[in-house]
Amino acid sequence: MPVKGVGVAMVALAWVACDSPKTATPVDAARPPASASSSSRAPHASASAPPLTKPSRADAAPVPLDGGPQLVTCEARNADNRTALAMLSGCPSCVAQVMAFAGECKRDPLGTWMVAVTNPALDTLHGAPTGYGFTFKIVREPPCPDSGPCAAAGESEEHAVSVDLTAKEPPRWTTFDYDHDGVPEVLFAAGNEGGVVTARKPSPAPPGAAGTWAVEAYKPASLFASTGFEDVDHDGRPDLHTTGGYPGPAMFVAHSLPDGTFSQTDDVAKAAFAAACPKAGEELTAIPTTEPADLMRRIACARARGQSPADVVAALAPLRVRNANVRGAARDGGLPPATVLPMLVEAAANRAPAVKLP
Repeated sequence: MPVKGVGVAMVALAWVACDSPKTATPVDAARPPASASSSSRAPHASASAPPLTKPSRADAAPVPLDGGPQLVTCEARNADNRTALAMLSGCPSCVAQVMAFAGECKRDPLGTWMVAVTNPALDTLHGAPTGYGFTFKIVREPPCPDSGPCAAAGESEEHAVSVDLTAKEPPRWTTFDYDHDGVPEVLFAAGNEGGVVTARKPSPAPPGAAGTWAVEAYKPASLFASTGFEDVDHDGRPDLHTTGGYPGPAMFVAHSLPDGTFSQTDDVAKAAFAAACPKAGEELTAIPTTEPADLMRRIACARARGQSPADVVAALAPLRVRNANVRGAARDGGLPPATVLPMLVEAAANRAPAVKLP
């Protein structure tokens, strides 16, 4: 039986080793793996499909694509994804979740967004599936003009995700034009991965060539370690859930602003974070049997309300003693061992949240 909270604790230990209190920029290492450490992942290999070609236009011969990937239809991309997902055939619900994520294309006047899935694998415990993993890229397919060369499709960097079958939400993605340039951005949330990407039209290309679209991180959102999205204040613009640099699930909100940027300190962001905190003065008192993620939340709330690092460390000293008296797998709520807990608490206590609460 996996120990609850061990996954977060292991990530937290790595975070403690790498984190510096002076570094305020969130890092992807703060995100916890979604599957239990005692599970095993079945061997897997990338499934490849025959090359996909764009049908010839009726009014012209096929045009070379400047050495880039060939344009494909949404249906062809989904067929390729289904072929890859044969590796998950032992878990029909896993296949259904991934195809719900990767089986949709979103079109706009300047092109189509798609998802390309590779390397799927099952996570198992005693032979039963507990989750799955896969890698994916966000693909931007431009429309092909009636005459002249076709621009090559662009691909994002590869993202590797791990999804627990007990997760509250399956992988998902949507689009929204934050910067009002006519090309909507893509927001995605899948297991331990989240983010926002955008596409840039090809730069001027040599005569007879159309260039390649660039798919890259949307810079205003790249300032945050995003793990998901939600329209928190119901203004029609998706906001981001972020970790704030703490290990564990996201507890902060980056509020989407009309100019395409985000704020983690405005009234909407503050209200969202305050709602996730215990009552003022109760952050570090009477802590129940807890998980590392809850401990991080309490520390962040205490720091946001003005408690100093020394205050936090002193207030949690009894928890350290209590945890030292518990051995093995029965540790208090899955907290890390006493040798790790002080380092984890001190590192978290020395991090100053961007949000300040009364």
